[in-house]
Amino acid sequence: MLHVPDLTRGKLDRLRDGWVDAYKINYLAGEALNRRWPEWLSAIGNIGPELWDLVGARLDAALKQAGIRPGARIIWMPSGALGILPLGIAQDTATGHRPADDYEIVYAPSLEALTEAQSRIAETAPTLAAVVNPLGDLPGTEKEGALVASYFPSKARTVRDHAAATPEAVLAALKGRSYWHSATHGTFSWDDARQSGLYMSGPALLTVGKLQETDGLGRPRLVVLSACETGLYDIKRNPTEFIGLPATFTLPGTFTALGAAGVLGTLWPVADTSVLLVAKFYELHLGDGLAPPTALRRPQLWLREATNANLAVYAASAARQGRLQRRHLSEIEADLSEEGLERSRNDAAIQWLPPSEGKPERRHATTAADHDRPQRPTSGRA
Repeated sequence: MLHVPDLTRGKLDRLRDGWVDAYKINYLAGEALNRRWPEWLSAIGNIGPELWDLVGARLDAALKQAGIRPGARIIWMPSGALGILPLGIAQDTATGHRPADDYEIVYAPSLEALTEAQSRIAETAPTLAAVVNPLGDLPGTEKEGALVASYFPSKARTVRDHAAATPEAVLAALKGRSYWHSATHGTFSWDDARQSGLYMSGPALLTVGKLQETDGLGRPRLVVLSACETGLYDIKRNPTEFIGLPATFTLPGTFTALGAAGVLGTLWPVADTSVLLVAKFYELHLGDGLAPPTALRRPQLWLREATNANLAVYAASAARQGRLQRRHLSEIEADLSEEGLERSRNDAAIQWLPPSEGKPERRHATTAADHDRPQRPTSGRA
């Protein structure tokens, strides 16, 4: 039993409301979005230290005292607003340490859902149903779709993209497939979580309610929701019922009976260069046979420390293996170039490392292109 006296409802609500209120900036457009973007970056930058002071420090100390070794998997079953606070990025400002540095943190809505999910994990031939760029306005998702599909045999994958990705066609494609991957726009309804969903061609919204009402979809091994806001759930009216996309796929019962063994979702906007994290995830999971939590944590740590040169090398390797088209590689390289990084909305958040010998210095006593760390790349899907 861990006693956390500082974890009061008032403090928890203030921490949650801080980033939730700032998140609305993402709904702006044009100059208004660019002008207020630093407020959003500041809000998410503050979450780590605040989470550490609230719960992270005591939890970290308790795990170490209990002899939990680095690399262990921690099952986190939060209630209410705790579920949309990213525990893994709680950060000790003195050392920079985060729980995610040491542990695999897996979220579960309940012991029942966890038990059901573990009982359904089986060694089966992986088959894919993927939804890619239904609205035609997310070029990064096409790179992602190609990389993901490359890890499945051609006869074991179905990809619905652009106009072909209607809600009806997508629901038909999902049936019987063990991996469901969505690379599109996502939205969360703060007024009615059942109206949250994924945008298909049209545009048409494939909602939580529609997914819950569709029979015969099967029980996939893993659902990857590579779209914005897919990890959110109703924290106001039904904070203990986890009404949202993750629970739609995982919670057992007659109403939410899709029964996926696992869901990978997002809290915030998804940057286009996250395609490399997704590719690395599938490489480690399907290529090397690692469990999804391990296959996710390793790329997260890799991406956090990678320079743009590291990312470009990885993309070039994927192209040589035939997993990425040359034009897609050129687009990634352009985004990762010094000029591309400077054009990004997140230019101020890029960590410019000290220049290597023979390289010109830049502002902030910074770097040439092969030593830039694009911690929060610019464009994304929402």
